[in-house]
Amino acid sequence: MEKEENRPCRKLGYSIKQMNHDFKGRLFREGLAEGIDEITLMHAWILGYLQHNEDRDIYQKTMEADLGMCRSAVTGLVQILEKKGYIVRESVPSDARLKRIRLTELGRSISLRVEDTLDHIENTMKGDISEEELDIFFKVSDKIRNNLKESSLK
Repeated sequence: MEKEENRPCRKLGYSIKQMNHDFKGRLFREGLAEGIDEITLMHAWILGYLQHNEDRDIYQKTMEADLGMCRSAVTGLVQILEKKGYIVRESVPSDARLKRIRLTELGRSISLRVEDTLDHIENTMKGDISEEELDIFFKVSDKIRNNLKESSLK
């Protein structure tokens, strides 16, 4: 059966990919407008994580466990963010091998600006979608994620 010319592709994977592409494009454009041009979505995610956990001691191992990321990925991200001046690694008096990771003022400022931009995009995405429709969307999204997790166990 041929796909109609004006009918959008009705494949879940394609739709999710397109939404992700559109979201990243919007974040990039709004980020540029806000002067946030040298940060990736992953960097923003890490800075937000550190900002929301400033009341805890965060180490690389903590980040690996909390974010479900491998050691090498976290190491690379921490090195980049430290080089850009967004975070610092501080020695811990009780154990010189441990390095606590914390935001710098620049990192905190960027994180707050990104959070404001993400909040704005979130509201834009919701647009004219009702609470009932959002509830359905999240229920379906959860089912899709569960289906993907369960299918990997078979």
